Amino acid sequence: MDLSKYKSQVDESSLETLEPGVYDLEYTQDEEITGRNGWVALKALFRVVDKPNFLVGHTFTVDHSTSTSAIEIGLQSLDKLAKVCGFPDGLPDDSSDLVGSRVRANVIIDDKGYPAIDDGKGKGWLEPKSKSVKSEKKSEPETKKESGDENIPF
Repeated sequence: MDLSKYKSQVDESSLETLEPGVYDLEYTQDEEITGRNGWVALKALFRVVDKPNFLVGHTFTVDHSTSTSAIEIGLQSLDKLAKVCGFPDGLPDDSSDLVGSRVRANVIIDDKGYPAIDDGKGKGWLEPKSKSVKSEKKSEPETKKESGDENIPF
């Protein structure tokens, strides 16, 4: 099939590629996935902040029947991610609490040619250059008391 007449209809942004590098990422959603040998993982999806057309997934192993080291690596990485995202005690009660948080991480191209996060077994989660929407909440303006108001009996 001759595709030359359709080239002009292709959106240029769909042809853009994500180069490997360190990016600010926004945690957008997650889901629990399961597999063989009792494998349970949290699959998180991150949006590249400076290039919103790009989404990068990452999987954290949280349970496995035959590999305690996979569980340790997954939970340690998830714990460090949560701390960088503003949860000082580590893992929040629910993974959905991480939605909207920002983090900085190294994005690589995996063996299949897809962008992937190299978390360095948890050591690769860094403070983002730009803060998350959650951490930018505006504080309520303080109301000023007029002099003498504190002595009014009602």
